[in-house]
Amino acid sequence: MTDRRVRKTRTAIHQALASLLSEKEPRDITIRELCERADINKSTFYLHFHDIYDCTDHFLEALAEPITEIISGYSYKEMLTKAPEMWNRVLDIYRRDFSLYAPLLKSSGLTPLLHQMEHSIMEKIFSQYEHTGTGLPNKYAITFIVRGFMGVLQEYDLDELSGPVLDDLSMRISRGFLE
Repeated sequence: MTDRRVRKTRTAIHQALASLLSEKEPRDITIRELCERADINKSTFYLHFHDIYDCTDHFLEALAEPITEIISGYSYKEMLTKAPEMWNRVLDIYRRDFSLYAPLLKSSGLTPLLHQMEHSIMEKIFSQYEHTGTGLPNKYAITFIVRGFMGVLQEYDLDELSGPVLDDLSMRISRGFLE
């Protein structure tokens, strides 16, 4: 477990970075303005990160981690049969930390960062299948499921993704869209 002060500092940095990402791309963010927004010293920033890109990578990993934990808790079959439950749990995280996820999902200029986060989620799920000896025959379906859901989050407001909508979407994924 990370020290409470470290967690508090990283949270402040992540919140400041998310706020700045809603205004501009990472290459346009300076360490100085990030530190001002996070209310920390530059020396504190450099205790945690090498540069803005290292900070962004850690930020994306921090966003991907809880989603990955949820998804990887389901077998491949359960990703389809229990999809509403799984995606509602993911949406709970998205709702809870909306200010952190929203810039990635709502800004077309940050699409490469969103894809980086999606790739991180998928790689961890793929490695889970590797370690269990089940192989990766479902990697295309997992990619479709993760990228498809993230695309829905990008396109629609959170309020539109109610239980019935998720239930219907999940049913269509598991049974086929043509039924």
